[in-house]
Amino acid sequence: MTLDEYQSSYDKLLVDSTFTKQMIDLLKDWSLELIRANQLDAAQDKVDEFIYRAFIGDLTPYKGYQFFSFRGFSDYSLNDIKTDKLSLAHPEEFNDPLDTVLFAYFKRQVKIETDPVKLARHFMVLKAANQLRMRCFVRTTPLVEKDGTPGKEQQDVSGINPLMWAHYAQYHTGFCACYELDDTFVKYSDADMSFTKMCIMDYKNEIDLSKGLKIGDAFSWKNAIWEYENEVRCIYLDFKNDKQFKEVDAPPLKAIYLGLKCSDENRHKMELVLRSQRKKNVELYQMKIDPSNICKLLPERIG
Repeated sequence: MTLDEYQSSYDKLLVDSTFTKQMIDLLKDWSLELIRANQLDAAQDKVDEFIYRAFIGDLTPYKGYQFFSFRGFSDYSLNDIKTDKLSLAHPEEFNDPLDTVLFAYFKRQVKIETDPVKLARHFMVLKAANQLRMRCFVRTTPLVEKDGTPGKEQQDVSGINPLMWAHYAQYHTGFCACYELDDTFVKYSDADMSFTKMCIMDYKNEIDLSKGLKIGDAFSWKNAIWEYENEVRCIYLDFKNDKQFKEVDAPPLKAIYLGLKCSDENRHKMELVLRSQRKKNVELYQMKIDPSNICKLLPERIG
């Protein structure tokens, strides 16, 4: 196909096939042809759009569904609560270097690629993907059951695996925030090529990058050893963003749960934040050991 033919095919697909595999494949091939023509800026534009359309996927709003976010106490985490924001990070900032298959896959492709045109495109994909930001949430039950039926909306923090407190809340000294999605959190803009969406994790016993990768799976694949988390990721894309950490408006905050070992000082800090912002509808709990089951934690209402 000539560059003009790519443009004509693209214009036709825009009418009713905006997010189809056909459109994604066209953008991929078009970018390669633009690289061959040494139109590198135009090629990067097509790669950017490729990333946008490949990752936008499911835009289910999940209104009324609850999600937990575990945090350690810091000025940053308290400011999120105070200002009703969510801080999103670059995936490579995560504590697990094996997390987020996308970057591992394309860095591998860069090392083994012998075709200079495809190599140039791999670098462009990495550049575009570097605009993605993420935040991890967990649930006590799956967001969608294995048979495809919707999961439970309301969640019980006592059903969370205690390892979550140890791994992500500074060994039980931090806190857990419970958010409930409204109908405005999940959104997208074709004009800006931006979106905020929720992504359900797909746990795999083995991930062999040598067998190739479907680009849309790159943020949903995770090793099955983490399946107990029932993780759901907030994925944000905005090519105008130039910050390593991005703040977005948080969904409604329903409750704060303080860890079993939370200090009096940090408890007081959280109380002041909730009180100063007049978050009258936000419930405050302290986690306690279940007297009938020493391996289980229960929330006790304190505010």
